[in-house]
Amino acid sequence: MENTQYAWTKEAGSTHLVEIVSHILTTIGYGQLGTGKTEDSYFPTMIKKMTEVITSVSAGGDHSLISTKMGNVYAAGRNDQGQLGTGDRRSTTVFTLLKDMDHISVIKVEAGHQHSACISSNRELYIWGTECFGEFLIPHLVKTIKGR
Repeated sequence: MENTQYAWTKEAGSTHLVEIVSHILTTIGYGQLGTGKTEDSYFPTMIKKMTEVITSVSAGGDHSLISTKMGNVYAAGRNDQGQLGTGDRRSTTVFTLLKDMDHISVIKVEAGHQHSACISSNRELYIWGTECFGEFLIPHLVKTIKGR
């Protein structure tokens, strides 16, 4: 029998769960889950439109982020505080490429309650959304951390 390895990553947000099982992205929960619909999902729903290999996922308050092997970042869900990083406050029901990050190779994403962050392959930190650092509708490079 062939030894098959299953990669499993899951992230829980306030009202939803995002997981990768063997490079297949699924979501479950309430609201805008990246499925193209706004109906709640009580069972894992496969996201069929992703053509890139997913390397990291993160579930925030009411939004989700994914990064891919190609270094791209996609976001879906609530966006009233700019937490998707799309340059506006429009929520989306499908995973949307962050075009302002297309020149950056991202290796890890993190979604907070109303903010998001990522780390580039050059070990740079980018933040967006609303939190104690202010409000950014698109990702901004953190140039320094006060006290460091």
